[in-house]
Amino acid sequence: MFGILMWVMLMGGGGVSSGILGLIGKSFVLNFSFFYIIFYICNLIGKKFLLIVENILFFVTFFIGLVEIFLLINFNTLLNIVFVQIILSSNFNEGNEFIQTYIDGKILIYLIVYCLCSMAFLIKLPKRHIAISVKLSVVFLCLCIGFFMFVYGRYWYGLKLPGKDYFIEKNIVFRWEQVIIQGFKAQNDFMREYNALLNSTKSFKVQKEGEIISNTSEIPNIVLIIGESTQRNYMSLYGYPLNTTPFLKSLQEKGNLYVFNDVISPHAHTDLSLQKVLTFSNYENSDILWFKQQNLINVMRFANYKTYWLSNQETFSIWGNAPEVMSRHADITKFSNISTSYTSGSLFDEVLIQMLDSVMHTNISDDKHFYILHLMGTHGEYCNRYPNKFNKFTHNDILKYQLNTLSSFSTISSTQLTNEQSKIKLDYVNAILYNDYVVNEIIKRFENEDAIIFYFSDHGDEVYDFRDFSGHSNTIASRFMAEIPFMIYVSDTFKQKHADMVKKIDSAKDLPFMTDDFIHAFLDILGIKTKDSIEERSIFNNHYNKNRARIFAGNKDYDKVLKNQVLQGTLPQKFWLHRVDDMKKLAEFYGKYVGYEIDVHFLENNPKRSIPYFDVGHDGLQDSINLDLEQMFEFVYNKNKEQLNKNKKLDVKFWIDFKNLTETNKIKALETMQRLCDKYNIPLNNLIIESTSYEPLGVFKDAGFHTSYYVTYSEKQMQDKENTYKDLHNIANSNNIDYISFDYFQYYNFIKQSSVKLPLLTWKLGSPWFDNVEVDAYKDSQVDVILVSEEGNYR
Repeated sequence: MFGILMWVMLMGGGGVSSGILGLIGKSFVLNFSFFYIIFYICNLIGKKFLLIVENILFFVTFFIGLVEIFLLINFNTLLNIVFVQIILSSNFNEGNEFIQTYIDGKILIYLIVYCLCSMAFLIKLPKRHIAISVKLSVVFLCLCIGFFMFVYGRYWYGLKLPGKDYFIEKNIVFRWEQVIIQGFKAQNDFMREYNALLNSTKSFKVQKEGEIISNTSEIPNIVLIIGESTQRNYMSLYGYPLNTTPFLKSLQEKGNLYVFNDVISPHAHTDLSLQKVLTFSNYENSDILWFKQQNLINVMRFANYKTYWLSNQETFSIWGNAPEVMSRHADITKFSNISTSYTSGSLFDEVLIQMLDSVMHTNISDDKHFYILHLMGTHGEYCNRYPNKFNKFTHNDILKYQLNTLSSFSTISSTQLTNEQSKIKLDYVNAILYNDYVVNEIIKRFENEDAIIFYFSDHGDEVYDFRDFSGHSNTIASRFMAEIPFMIYVSDTFKQKHADMVKKIDSAKDLPFMTDDFIHAFLDILGIKTKDSIEERSIFNNHYNKNRARIFAGNKDYDKVLKNQVLQGTLPQKFWLHRVDDMKKLAEFYGKYVGYEIDVHFLENNPKRSIPYFDVGHDGLQDSINLDLEQMFEFVYNKNKEQLNKNKKLDVKFWIDFKNLTETNKIKALETMQRLCDKYNIPLNNLIIESTSYEPLGVFKDAGFHTSYYVTYSEKQMQDKENTYKDLHNIANSNNIDYISFDYFQYYNFIKQSSVKLPLLTWKLGSPWFDNVEVDAYKDSQVDVILVSEEGNYR
């Protein structure tokens, strides 16, 4: 019993599965007490029953341990709901490609060692039982029950911590229940949506009164090409050094192709993205399920177009998907591998050219046609996306243009790509080249027609652009997953007949846009208006709202958080490093994070110092190591001299936890901080000045710094919600602060329930960044920063 119990502790307590030995102690006691109770009860029922439970737990934890090691090495995350959903939504061929992409020699070694260690638990040792008295075991049982009930009662139902977050993080059963059960539930919800949409096909296909308000579109050929996993930054059309888009570039030079420079996708996954792109769904009306909103195919049918859906993606997944659901609304729906979903992606995209030729020649009698072509594009595994004749670019090519580092720009990162990473990047570049050929071949079918062709990708892929990662994921989203190509081709005949449309297209190509508004823009430029059309959401309309927040992956403001990501850190921008009160810590992790939290005390009367200064440290002069904040600013300045010499602003940010700010010292402290920022060329708005005293923060805010009120309410104050919420709102409205900062476990639910509107800053003490990816605060768009920890020998 104790053997399997220790195994579960290692697996669930953050040992083997997390790879962070320090987490064992944090969760061991809670897990041990919980499982001791379970095993004790099983032992009372009977030895055979206990053996069955032990074997089930072993095999379950063994399998999940394999998965979590894989996820940690590749994605720095544990088993989570998003991963479960992706697995359930994928077909056999996608799963096979996924494994080929992410399983390498390093991972195999880890998994083999893990399996060998696991097998040790199955070895039958000689039975040498250690006698434990019944009384002692009962006492131990009571202690475990008492401890677990104390934690359960205090943190699940108590005020101090938001209980589910605590239990999900610290206890294996709660975490697996949330991940697996909720993952299946989410997919079952999707299946209900899928079936509901199919069951209502007739009502969707029948035009309701008032659905189309006006329709002046007489364009005979309209084409929409939907790419897959294609990031625009790898296209020479968008400035990539290698000539990856020669055909499209030629069309642009001839004046037939209009390239849009600032377009992003709404999500990093195909299903979630196309749910919004092809319907009137967006994050503002997310309370209405996507499948209960009208889709583009039906609108075009109502506008008297014959509609076609041609796809090189899967015909049908057992769990369903949004593109497949909407494809069934077209007049003609064809898949390249209609016989089985297991072979989707096995054919190159030029199969769509043959399919297009076929339908074009058999439907020449119809007046108006709307074609949607869904490519496999540059979907991973990239080496399977192009034929050998497009294997053009080599390692010498990326060396020539210094594209062989963990960065889109070689001047930012000196970390060289490994041979394997270089091979993957080259495969992606060659896949972009082939994609250029396919899109051009589709365009050629319409070059002599009155035709307009739209092309964009569902989302992008990050390919070792600023960290050791290739692929896409909402949970660790980056700008490179968001930034997609968007372009419109118009034939010469179209340009002659529709000059006003061409003028609108040309004037819109530099505006910011997110493709969840594509349906509004698409219909607007064609002259089709529905009851759901909104002029402010069309990039081609004079009333277009170019200041609309572009929220990517559900919670990330692209323009505020992601757009300049290549210049900042190697982790998600929401994560800053906690308690950087040591020069060695700053030096070791500099460049990995966009921001660093530093504790300081402002000292004016130190006999060893002639001028006031900020002493770095959490506990003041008595525990000082004589580290001046100026030394840290000087270190950062020296690291960025080249950038600063080019008149570029410093990108690193600091969260200054000002421990002893008062009304008495605020002016001298402000002058000292301004002097340091001026001396080391640090923009004032790169600093967040935090204090438990909100009133003196006003002088810092007025000077141009960001400021934050550090919440320290007692449990008694939190119980008196009415008065405490009133106090919090008064502070928020005082015009002295920009943020409210607080301990996540202790205050998150409390702060959220207060309905305070200011942006939030928080931290999870002792937690590395990948443990924070699944917490509510990471997904909360109101939370701007989460402080995370790194292990090391620092004070």
